[in-house]
Amino acid sequence: MRRKENTLTKVEFEVMSALWDINQSACAWDILERLPEPRPAYTTVATYLKVLCEKGYVDFFKIKGEGKTHRYVARVTRAEYTRQAMNEAKKNLFGGSIKKMLCFFVEEEHLTAEEIQTLLEEGTEQREPSSSLEWPNRRTKQAQNRTCSSSALQGGGRPKVSRDGRRAKAQGTNFQN
Repeated sequence: MRRKENTLTKVEFEVMSALWDINQSACAWDILERLPEPRPAYTTVATYLKVLCEKGYVDFFKIKGEGKTHRYVARVTRAEYTRQAMNEAKKNLFGGSIKKMLCFFVEEEHLTAEEIQTLLEEGTEQREPSSSLEWPNRRTKQAQNRTCSSSALQGGGRPKVSRDGRRAKAQGTNFQN
């Protein structure tokens, strides 16, 4: 099923976050229990799950012996959605330029060259797919050098920001009816 819209509303994202945290099929009650206070009504959660199904982010099935209860599973991982949302932000807010996007965050967060280096080192370490984002699965043959300037950096220097080519492929969600 194709997504009608690429991004999720705030409440849709909260519902998806609850489903991602459960990390297996769940009924609407399971999801409702994980939502922050004040919790919406059960029917509201069921409606959001229906919308998420229509958008292609969630699928559902029934298990014999559980009556009319639908079990919901995420069709998109948190990492896949985050990658999609960040690509949209890069395209819409920064004209598709990763350099402009990274420089914006370096300047906005007042990162030092040392902090940038620490981020790069942490980004190349092995990660657990369920708890963190994976690097995109492209340009894996060579390291990419990125340079951006920021007056917020110590000495106003131009830190070199580079990533090595190691990246993990996003884990897909498998389920059985």
